[in-house]
Formats: sequence, structure tokens, C-alpha cells
Amino acid sequence: MEQVQEMIRKANEGNQKAIDDAVKAATAPFLEREEKARLNGLLQGHEKLKSIPKTFREKYHLDKEEDLETVAAQIESDFTAFKQEMVSSGQFVEAPKKTSPESETDDFVKMMEDFGSRHTPQPEPQK
Repeated sequence: MEQVQEMIRKANEGNQKAIDDAVKAATAPFLEREEKARLNGLLQGHEKLKSIPKTFREKYHLDKEEDLETVAAQIESDFTAFKQEMVSSGQFVEAPKKTSPESETDDFVKMMEDFGSRHTPQPEPQK
């Protein structure tokens, strides 16, 4: 009787292990997809990348959470290099910054001061 109970217990352990393995294998793709979505959310929401267009950010993927700062810095660096290359080739020009009436006045005053200093005759040095 003890041998039969031992065989039943071993069979149940084997069955439970097979069930656990099957469940793990069945849920692995779902868990992997969820982890990728979580990591992508972390990367896309990173503070350094707010000013970088989404289409550029989406070309990068995060494999481990520990690499978040490194990947964010890489994206930032690559985007800066990309912009510089586009500006150098003449294909891209930065959009003008929005101005306020105060900054426009300041810019106008500075421009007039520069104009005045360039067009004011300088006294000739005495000999």
C-alpha cells in the first residue's frame, strides 16, 4: 500500500511540474510583451527625451531597466548629431523661438545699439 501511495505522490509531482512548465511556456510570450511595453513606456517617458520627436525615439528599444539612462543619453546624443548634420547640409533650419513683446523690445534696442556702434565715427588716434 505504501508503494502505491508513493507512486501516486511521484506521479502527482510529475504532473504538477508538467502543468507548471506548460503554464510558464504558455504565458511567456504575454509576459515578455508586457515587459517590453513597460520598458518602452519608461524610455518614452524619460525626462531627457521630452523635446525629441516620438518618431525618432521609437527607433530605440530598452532591453533592461538598468540601461535606461544610457539609452536615453544615446538617443539625446544621436538626435543632436542628426540635427547638426541636417543644419550643416542645409536641409533643416531651427524654427524661430516664440518671442514676447519684452524680448522683441530688448532685441530691437540691442540691434540699434550695435548699429550705432558700427556707424558712429571713431576719433582718429593722435600722432
